[in-house]
Amino acid sequence: MDNTEYPTYLNEYQAERLADLVESKGLMTAPANLKSAILERSRQTDVQMIAGANRLGRQAELLFYGLKVGAAVVCSISLILAAPLIRQTQMEHQSERQNRQSSDLQNGRQDEARLPLHDRFHRSLMEFSERAGAFISEPIDMEVFFND
Repeated sequence: MDNTEYPTYLNEYQAERLADLVESKGLMTAPANLKSAILERSRQTDVQMIAGANRLGRQAELLFYGLKVGAAVVCSISLILAAPLIRQTQMEHQSERQNRQSSDLQNGRQDEARLPLHDRFHRSLMEFSERAGAFISEPIDMEVFFND
């Protein structure tokens, strides 16, 4: 059987005894060579390698965080600066569309190929919803004669 120590947890009785012991004798003092042992251990190469790797990991994490924040700032500033241009192009497209629709109405024809895809989709969706509404309301609107 090996003599490996496993962490043990105190049950309620043992915890009470430990509390009584601490109350009666007071707190224990640290060993006299604790500070020198910690300093000596911290100077060893394996501990310094772990600390260096941890430091590089934190620096890389900070760098990536800074890059994310910088990218967010650049995107938000570019959107703020581009907003008037986007609005202007939307207004131009809207006026072109209105001019085209008025000229099509004057000529007595509507050219479906010229309409943007979202407008065609919107029209077909509206037609479908009108047909579905008519189909659903037809049985409701039927005249039913009770006791014919």
